[in-house]
Amino acid sequence: MKQYTVFDSYLDPKNIVSQREIFTKYFDISRWEGQTVEITFSTGCGPNDDCSYDWAGWGEPRITQPVYYDFLEDFASALTSASNGENGHVDVLEQTINYDTRRILYQHPTSRVTYSVSLPERAVLQFGLGMAPEVWTAENSDGAVYNIYVRDPEEPFVTQRVYHRMIDPQNNPDDRRWFNERVDLSAFGGKEVEIIFEALPGPADNYDFDWGGWSSPVIIDETGPGSRAAYATESATITP
Repeated sequence: MKQYTVFDSYLDPKNIVSQREIFTKYFDISRWEGQTVEITFSTGCGPNDDCSYDWAGWGEPRITQPVYYDFLEDFASALTSASNGENGHVDVLEQTINYDTRRILYQHPTSRVTYSVSLPERAVLQFGLGMAPEVWTAENSDGAVYNIYVRDPEEPFVTQRVYHRMIDPQNNPDDRRWFNERVDLSAFGGKEVEIIFEALPGPADNYDFDWGGWSSPVIIDETGPGSRAAYATESATITP
């Protein structure tokens, strides 16, 4: 079997100060689309063949596809609606959960954020969801409910719910994390639709401490080629 080196890098942070950081790298692997391949991550010693203190790693390696639509980048065009006075707040900001900091579409109940989006044929909605650590031990918190709806202009009086989750980190420790989600929207492919993000209070109708939101919500186009792999540091090979 033939191997292809798709990424190779030598790091020497002891002697090269500019390398004392995390490097984010992308490379195109679309030439192997549709094939089953082996992807090998390899770390070796320096030029003196001394592996002492060679503590290195790959940060969150993943296969990705180009983003078709970024909701946070297009936030200015969104239609926001909120009730319950100052509590129904919507914004774009950063939130950290378990040392993982992400940009989010922040929604405090009760609120809705509506986007008009022209979808590709095989559209996938990808996002994270989580509530801030400050609410995990708040005595009065009863969690929040998050929904996503799609409205097809061909059926303007029908709103279809495509995602639903209640998060209650105060009472459920398993909810003290990011939920990484994917929703298949191919049923609406090729149409211009409204996508609605909604935040509601928990079952006790308590609006206190409902701080959370949607991290990096995007539409991915899975219609055709163009997959990419994102790997950080050192070298990688592919064997078809």
